[in-house]
Amino acid sequence: MVLLVASICAMFRPRARSLALFVFGYALFVLAGQQIIATRLDPGYAGDSMLTTVRIVDFPKITGDSVVMEIEAIDDRRVPVRTRVSWFEAPVQPVIGDTWQLELRLRPPRGTLNPGVFDFESWMFREKYRASGYIVNGKRNRLLARGTLTPLDRFRSKFIATAEAATESQSAAAVLAAIGVGARHGITREQWDRFAASGTSHLMAISGLHVGLAALAAFVVSFIVLTPVLRTNAYVTAVVIGAVCALAYSIVSGFGVPARRAIIMLSVVAFTMWRRRQLCPGSTVALAAVVVFLSDPIATMRPGFHLSFAAVVLLLWLARRKDVVKSPWRLVDIPRQLFVMQVFLAFGLLPLTALIFQRFAVAATPVNLVAVPVFSIVTVPLTLAGMVSDSFSPAVAAILLQLAAHSVVGIEWLIAQIVELPFASITLARIPGVAGLILVIPLAWVILPRAWPGRRIAILGVLAIVMWKPAAPPAGCFDAWVLDVGQGLAVTVQTKRRVLLYDTGMAWRSGGSVAEQVIVPFLRSRRIDRIDWLVISHADLDHSGGVSKI
Repeated sequence: MVLLVASICAMFRPRARSLALFVFGYALFVLAGQQIIATRLDPGYAGDSMLTTVRIVDFPKITGDSVVMEIEAIDDRRVPVRTRVSWFEAPVQPVIGDTWQLELRLRPPRGTLNPGVFDFESWMFREKYRASGYIVNGKRNRLLARGTLTPLDRFRSKFIATAEAATESQSAAAVLAAIGVGARHGITREQWDRFAASGTSHLMAISGLHVGLAALAAFVVSFIVLTPVLRTNAYVTAVVIGAVCALAYSIVSGFGVPARRAIIMLSVVAFTMWRRRQLCPGSTVALAAVVVFLSDPIATMRPGFHLSFAAVVLLLWLARRKDVVKSPWRLVDIPRQLFVMQVFLAFGLLPLTALIFQRFAVAATPVNLVAVPVFSIVTVPLTLAGMVSDSFSPAVAAILLQLAAHSVVGIEWLIAQIVELPFASITLARIPGVAGLILVIPLAWVILPRAWPGRRIAILGVLAIVMWKPAAPPAGCFDAWVLDVGQGLAVTVQTKRRVLLYDTGMAWRSGGSVAEQVIVPFLRSRRIDRIDWLVISHADLDHSGGVSKI
């Protein structure tokens, strides 16, 4: 707080303004983080059985025999806001809007911490979960009320039901729910793995592409309708209506970081057109980043924040490169422009994807050359049209959503075929220390002009990142990693030529295991693809649970 006040005072001194702005942002971020930590579960209640009344506030996700859901307590200060609980072998299927009396056992958010492995605790922090736990099965758990939905949740639930009824493909219905109302609870882990391996995960999130398409559709319809009525201001009015409709779509879909960025930029565009002012794209992106940060400082920890703004900056930079596109209005140039754009994004976003996901989706460029146009021209417009028409003509909505589902089935078939190819997706090793500077080499393809010979060093940078492998210990020595697996044990020992794995950790009733979530990702991050010796100390589940997954 002292830093925050001091930085505000220092902003009035021109020479110190830049440093003051940096300190102001740092202090604001720390205060937001402290507020999350301060409102976590009271340690005095950790592990205790608490009988309380709660309401399910988001769509539950089913994984095997367990249901994961977000709840909020009703008149019970012991249970913090944004609490995430699991219910194993639930007697009935809980749905959003249900009010239950439940026996909970909670704990502050925590997770395992291993190099090269997804940091679950960090994810819970940036998603602002204050507690996690599970529901104790017993007779005291009972349903008190069903269907206590807000108007927004009722609209989202109705759309999901319509999408599921319109197609027999459960996976396609899950994708329509994701791109329609931002509900991704139906997408399975296998689907996510395929989307990630093919570099198409961005199509499942409500990104600037989806928001822009919603604004474009509303603009076109409004312009056609208003032109005979408002001959002079029809264009500007249609732009404003498009921005408003895009805002409504963003709210329905959850108002994620990419959607917020797109809405702010669309609002600036609509305002400048209304005021007849000239638009500066760079300033618009900067303004959007500042507004997102000021409204939610923790959002800067999310991968979507970095990737969304980086992609926009790259596309704006590409648009300024007059040597890239000769004639944007010639249809024959469109495939070439799409190819140039995808390659440009692949090189420009590789440093971020390598740092955040430790993955290089080699197949991303060819898959996106097909998937992005199909989603932009067919899937998203039909889904939005089905969402709008569902309120006055369910039959029309069913037809539109069925057509959208067919396009999703086709894209998923293409993705399934491509990800099976060798080297479609490569797990990257962690690059430590100063060697991490090779991550910036691919940016030469983005920054340098096309005619410069040094630009092709970016290809060597990509090869260096892909081929990087941590050095094995010298002869006569070994490296040992005791992995953080919670209850149980998993130890990896590596010599110059051999790898030994001692115990494989826990397997859970939900169907997952430590081997899938910790051991295999860790080995891949070390570029270890073969285990020479597997030793299991004894048959207890917390030591042998992951044997089948190794």
